[in-house]
Amino acid sequence: MTTALLLFTTLSFAQTIPVTFSVDMGVAAFKGQFNPSSDQVVIRGSFQADAGDPGGNWQGNLFAMSDTDGDTIYTLTVDFPNTTAGNNYEFKFVIAPDG
Repeated sequence: MTTALLLFTTLSFAQTIPVTFSVDMGVAAFKGQFNPSSDQVVIRGSFQADAGDPGGNWQGNLFAMSDTDGDTIYTLTVDFPNTTAGNNYEFKFVIAPDG
């Protein structure tokens, strides 16, 4: 019984909450503000440290988004620890030139 309980406890701590971010960069590309072939879209925000960014919040390019099908909609799924359930975070999409 102790082994099963320990295994259950270990599994419950290992769970994550996947959150998918998406942004349509089509208008920015049309206006010349974003170049899909050379720019990169990243997410920065108050969530970064909780999601495992050792550099801290509101900086860096760790959370880079991708457009796998070429429709100018960039997505990224970030796994948050289950201990962050119910937290509110602020974030922004950032164009990182010369990605």
